[in-house]
Amino acid sequence: MKIQQKIILLIFILFLAFVQGGCCGYTVTFDESDSPYAYTEGGEKSGTFWDLPLWIQLSYITSLITGLFIAAKFFPPVAGRIKHVLDNKKRRIIYEHISE
Repeated sequence: MKIQQKIILLIFILFLAFVQGGCCGYTVTFDESDSPYAYTEGGEKSGTFWDLPLWIQLSYITSLITGLFIAAKFFPPVAGRIKHVLDNKKRRIIYEHISE
């Protein structure tokens, strides 16, 4: 891998690590607070990715890096096959026939 590709990959990984954790916040409200089934304790705090336990953070980041590595490992062969599709003589003949 070239240095430029490694730098771009590192920037992408850091972007995902810092952006994904806080992008999907939501709020749950319960309108019937006078109901005997309403749970009203402890639901006021919202957390971020960095508030999670360390093992969850490490698991998330490790799976993210693994997924990116797998994508980087398997994408070039697929792109290479697509790039050289017309190197096959029969495919080129078929392509030329269709283009005419």
